[in-house]
Amino acid sequence: MREKRLDEMEQYILLNGSVSIDKLVKRFDISINTLRRDLSVLEDRGHIEKMYGGACARTLPTLLSSPERFGKNIAAKQRIGKLAESLVPGDTTVYIDSGSTVPSVIKHLGDRNNLTLITHSLVAINEASRIPSINLISIGGIYNNTLAAFVGMNTLKMLMPMSINIALMAASGVSLKHGLTNNTYFEAEIKRQVIECSSKIILMADRTKFSVNALMSYCPLAKLSAVVTDSRPDDEFMEFFQKKSIEVIY
Repeated sequence: MREKRLDEMEQYILLNGSVSIDKLVKRFDISINTLRRDLSVLEDRGHIEKMYGGACARTLPTLLSSPERFGKNIAAKQRIGKLAESLVPGDTTVYIDSGSTVPSVIKHLGDRNNLTLITHSLVAINEASRIPSINLISIGGIYNNTLAAFVGMNTLKMLMPMSINIALMAASGVSLKHGLTNNTYFEAEIKRQVIECSSKIILMADRTKFSVNALMSYCPLAKLSAVVTDSRPDDEFMEFFQKKSIEVIY
């Protein structure tokens, strides 16, 4: 019961940016002492911080806008999309992550039979909607213009009961120590839920993402089944992938 309240309170504060003690007490129907204990726990999680009279979301790194992200490394992203095609058979269910690289695979999947795509990315939804043979499941929620995707509690709730065969995932950073990382709280939560629901995890990321740590880790490298990138990863990554029997395509 308390864990559920903590999760809901954390997301409520993050959605609103900052919230007063009075509003939190009324919203969650708890005493001030209970609220103070809850806020201490949430502050330890690292996504919010207490302030005089309430709590606020921690300042996150400045994110590039959607047009800026989708306009970078276009050729590399298109190559990665084409390469990833070989890992997506027909008669399967595939999750398409948000981001500027993963949706590039969709245009290559029109000849697959009985292919179902699940996504919360508006870009992926638009791309898949142009291909009549694809069964498209759209995950709704609160639209975030910077991410060009839907986020929030409803997004997570829709994902929880799903069984996904293949998850094509993006990352803001990829490192041996922290695995796949992301800069936004809601995106990281959604990605973690997708990992829990999926049988096979495939990373699609260009060379600029390797040896980079973003704010929040969402998946250890050892959980990957395959990596699709635009050039050969450094030796330390290749040694790790070979040791863990992770396929690398570049």
